Amino acid sequence: MMWWVCCWVLCVAAEDEGEKVLRMFQSALRLHQEKRNDEALALYESLHLQSELLSAAAQEMVCTNAAALEVNDVEKSFWIERATEANPLSARAWTNLCVHFRRPSACQRALEIDATHRRATIALETLAAEGIDVGGLSSAELPRRRPLDAVEDVEQQFPSFLAFDRLFVPETPPYLWRFKSVLSKDELLTLLAESGAWTPSETTKTSERWRLSDSALLQDNSLLEEKTAKILGLDLDVFKQRSEPPQLVRYQEGGYFKEHSDYLPTGNYKFREATLLYYLTSADCPTNFDSLSITPVAGDALLFINVDLTTRSRPEPTAMHSGTLCPPNHTKVIANVWFRLPP
Repeated sequence: MMWWVCCWVLCVAAEDEGEKVLRMFQSALRLHQEKRNDEALALYESLHLQSELLSAAAQEMVCTNAAALEVNDVEKSFWIERATEANPLSARAWTNLCVHFRRPSACQRALEIDATHRRATIALETLAAEGIDVGGLSSAELPRRRPLDAVEDVEQQFPSFLAFDRLFVPETPPYLWRFKSVLSKDELLTLLAESGAWTPSETTKTSERWRLSDSALLQDNSLLEEKTAKILGLDLDVFKQRSEPPQLVRYQEGGYFKEHSDYLPTGNYKFREATLLYYLTSADCPTNFDSLSITPVAGDALLFINVDLTTRSRPEPTAMHSGTLCPPNHTKVIANVWFRLPP
């Protein structure tokens, strides 16, 4: 059970107290990453005492992180049980309890919540192989998950996601994370000033215009490259090897982009397995996925996975997205950073 797998959205009830709790959370995370475990555990304990300011998912995350640090088995057990009490609808929390206590009923509860939860299935298979009664289920009868648990694997590759406030934790496609306020006002102004010449980026499909926007490259890519590498927790040189230069796109009044996929598997675009999209302006022209509409807020960013993670060779259909028609007096400017996921 790795602490960074179970990091979920931090939600607070009151803005002032919420900011204090968020700072405490970020400090605990930093200390945890620096392996200053006693200090991190003390902060997790303080966060647990302020549970009225936390969502159920956030309470579960605090308990799970504390359990990962706790060396005393009695205390570890306490935190694991508190996690299921904090968020009784979490398949992950019940699976952790099953693994720790070797209690098949907990994994069965996890599978009642999410019949495709991979870790619960694996845990039951392990217990069954050891001769423990798992409720009469044979290994062949246990539920099967898709070959890759995308959320866990992506977050293991990019544990620095923990440091950012996320819109939600995806359980099914589209695999999308929203990072809030990752660009400061000064950084936004710098990026807008660094744009090169704008040229039409109209695209046609058959006889129909698919897109109406302008595109530009940055005169200096360093700010966005360094920012993106930091968000992903990658060495800058490694990130550059796996990415394309950032591209700015501007949608003025009447601008739009119909439904499309960023994934292109060949040629110069083979890097586009994932997109980190930065909003450089706020505008009332949302980015739309099949089940989600996100209104641009300057400084926020979206990360989404464009490739089917079970094969790494075809587009993820739920990552299809569109840019809504921009109304009068609204201009949306975004910066796209496309990159290839680690192997």
